[in-house]
Amino acid sequence: MYYSMSVWGGEWTCGIGVATADKPEGPFTDHGKLFRSNEIGIQNCIDPFYIEDGGKKYLFWGSFHGIYGAELSDDGLSLKEGMKPQQWQAQPMKELIFTNGEAITICLPLSVVAVKD
Repeated sequence: MYYSMSVWGGEWTCGIGVATADKPEGPFTDHGKLFRSNEIGIQNCIDPFYIEDGGKKYLFWGSFHGIYGAELSDDGLSLKEGMKPQQWQAQPMKELIFTNGEAITICLPLSVVAVKD
């Protein structure tokens, strides 16, 4: 299970963590951080989405600055060695990532509304 590690206002200290279990209901072993935003140079890394395709593991995540993705190591506990995250969509996306196994779809479930007094 990949999860967001964040506190409000911590856009450079938030990141993605990982925990594993033998069955969906647990118990889980928390392996801690996969990465923090400041370690990979991408602000506000949150909202992970995991997919496995063709024997390879991938992680996608959102940010107020776009949607990013990277290939994971074989055990899924780190980014693949030498892998640099790639931006899939630039801001001002509000993200929802979905796949049907053939293509990745980025949905826009939220509206950004400016309100003036």
